[in-house]
Amino acid sequence: MLQKWENTRPYEQPFQPIALDGERHALPCDLVDGLTFLLPFLKRKGNPVEIWVHLINTKLFVITNSLILDYEIANSSLPDLKFNANAIRTLGAFDTAPSNLMIQDDAFLWEWPNGEQLFVSSSGMMKPICFGDHKPTSDARASSINAYWGFNNGEAVSEETRKRLRRWLSASKLHRDVYVASGCVISRMKNLKGSNEDTLVGIDDFENNATRTMRFDRHAFVSMIKVATEIDFDSSPICFLHDNGRGLLVEKTLGSDVPDYEVSDG
Repeated sequence: MLQKWENTRPYEQPFQPIALDGERHALPCDLVDGLTFLLPFLKRKGNPVEIWVHLINTKLFVITNSLILDYEIANSSLPDLKFNANAIRTLGAFDTAPSNLMIQDDAFLWEWPNGEQLFVSSSGMMKPICFGDHKPTSDARASSINAYWGFNNGEAVSEETRKRLRRWLSASKLHRDVYVASGCVISRMKNLKGSNEDTLVGIDDFENNATRTMRFDRHAFVSMIKVATEIDFDSSPICFLHDNGRGLLVEKTLGSDVPDYEVSDG
C-alpha cells in the first residue's frame, strides 16, 4: 500500500553560520555579472594565465595570447584576485549576487543579504579562487590595453552582422585562421587528407575600415564578434568596444599561405 511521506524537519537551521576573522569587503553589485560575461572567453587549458578571470586594480580581465578583454565594474576595496570557471559558475548559480566577501588567508566566505553563505577553501592544488600572481605577468598583460589603445576610427557592428558571422565562422571544418580585408571576411575549409582538390574559400560581406588583408585566430575573432559593438581595424592590435568595456584582438603574421580570393559584383 502506498503511503504519503511527509518531510518533518527536526530543525530550522541545519548549519551554524560560518565565521572567519579575516578582512571584510563590500562587493560591487556587478561583480558576478562581469565574471559571468567573461566566462566564455576563458581557455579550458594551456597557459595558466589564460584559464582565469583576473581582478586587477578593480577591473576584470580575460587575458590570452590572441585576445584581451576588460570589464568595468563598480569601484571596490577588493584585492587582486583570480577566479576559475568552476568558481564563476557556482557564484552565478545563486538567484542574487553576494553582498560581502570575507577573506582569511586562503579561505573566502561569500555572504548574501538573505543570510546565505558560500565558503570556498583555496588551500588545495586546484584553487578555484586565489590572490593575483606575485609575478607581474597578468598585470603587465592587462596594462597592454592602455599601452596599445588607439581607438580612433572604429565602425559600428550590428547585432545582425554579429549573429551572421558567428554562425558562419563557427563551423568545425573551417581552418583555424580567418582573414579580414576591406569589406569582407575570408575563411577556408581544412584540407582533407588524400584530397587533391583546392581548398574551398568562403567570402562574406563585412563592413570595416581595414586597409589591407589581416590574419587572425578564428576562435578569437569569433569571440570578439560575439560582443563587439565597434571595431577599429586601423590599429595593431585591433581595438574594439563592447557594452561593458573594451578589448584587443592580436593580429597574426600574414604568412605566405593567404587564400586566393576575388570580390566581384557578379
